[in-house]
Amino acid sequence: MVKQSLTRNILFSSLKRLFEVLVPIITIPYLSKTLLPDGIGQVNFVKSYIAYFVIIAEFGLSGYGTREITRQRNSKETLSKVTKELFSISLISTFAAYILFFISLFLFNKLQPYLSLLLLYSISIFLTTLGMEWLFRGLGEFKYISIRYLIFRILMLILMFVFVKNENNIKEYFLVFMVGSSLPNIFNFLYSFKFINWKTVVPLVYKHHLKSLLFFWWHTISITIYELTDVTMLGLMSTNTEVAYYSTTHKFVFMVNALLCNVTMTAIPHAVHYIEVQNSEGYMELLKNIGNFLLMFSIPLSFLCFLLSKDIIVLFCGLLFLPSYIIMNILALSICPFLFAGFIGNLILLPYRKEKITMFVNLCAAILNCILNYILILYYSAIGAAISSIISQYIVCLFYYVYTRSMISYKHLLSNIMQYFCASISMIIIVLLLKYSISTLLLRLILCTVLGILVYMLSLILMKNIYMINFYKKILTRRR
Repeated sequence: MVKQSLTRNILFSSLKRLFEVLVPIITIPYLSKTLLPDGIGQVNFVKSYIAYFVIIAEFGLSGYGTREITRQRNSKETLSKVTKELFSISLISTFAAYILFFISLFLFNKLQPYLSLLLLYSISIFLTTLGMEWLFRGLGEFKYISIRYLIFRILMLILMFVFVKNENNIKEYFLVFMVGSSLPNIFNFLYSFKFINWKTVVPLVYKHHLKSLLFFWWHTISITIYELTDVTMLGLMSTNTEVAYYSTTHKFVFMVNALLCNVTMTAIPHAVHYIEVQNSEGYMELLKNIGNFLLMFSIPLSFLCFLLSKDIIVLFCGLLFLPSYIIMNILALSICPFLFAGFIGNLILLPYRKEKITMFVNLCAAILNCILNYILILYYSAIGAAISSIISQYIVCLFYYVYTRSMISYKHLLSNIMQYFCASISMIIIVLLLKYSISTLLLRLILCTVLGILVYMLSLILMKNIYMINFYKKILTRRR
């Protein structure tokens, strides 16, 4: 039953992640030519700045709330009580976030050119709190989450092409973007009545949540700092064009991470369940499957992003963004450590309640990232931000690995890693041959990607990699 539930949840969640990839593929070419580098820089700076206050308002509920809801979901009475307690805490933290947000507007003069955009987009802070995404992830409602996401994103795409026509339509862009990203949170709250008895008045206790929430919150803040400070510091220390170069290339890498990270996030409730019932065999089987899946695809996709960076940038963003291909080459090197660190953090440290470790490691990495950013952005702008980002991610990944070696055996997780690298070499050879023999940009990109991946998969099958063979068998079974 658990395997069926996991498979179903991964299927729906993968559908959502796939659309998260498709939406930027559609919007990036259009927005790059409509808003131009300066407008794209403004948009991404405002998004990154507001993201800090969303994290403050969320107060660690993304991780802690998901875990606690998973534990209490079998009892509606207990589930309702815990949800009310957590939602009440999030309302208080949201109020605090808005206070800090308005204070920051008065303190930092460099924010004045973005004032109207910041005020407009700040509405998303409250709407994110109202959405209680942690509730539905904990309940395993991935079907609802995915369908809701698809409907509103399609609506957003339609509105974007109707109202965003030139570089002066940045406010229109934010309004349309919130239709797709923030408005669905209102429907989340209404849908929560199906699971939560909001009308019943019961004594609420908050104290026992606060300690764990603080750990999760600091963990989230530290991750956010070394994910978002690159854009924020670029906006404050460099130009909107440099912000556009960095944030646009980062989106392409994010597409890869989003697709693969989805498997890890979907498996969190199952990892927690195995630990709770002390099913070590099921837990290790889950880790082996998820870990090998991530390695099997993250390694070749990193190489593909590196080899095809120029073609990707020119095709989707235009020649104005061509200088950003170097940034994409650098960020491509971060795919594997990012996914592996997320795997260890979410499926090993989180279920074992090692929040202190994740908080400490990510906080140190965040501080290091800020220091490196301050130094490198001054000399290398967006390239410097990319370098500082991957250094921080490798440090986090390495520390997680060293720390958890005493908790689990990585022997089975990493036993096939040489196969993945060898298969990647065969893919690289094919991609290079095609890259320098085909002159048409679109045809070259399609053939390099499709044939490269097919050669990679075939190489693993010939090497009798059990995980690729099982993956291939599942594809054939679904087609039948």
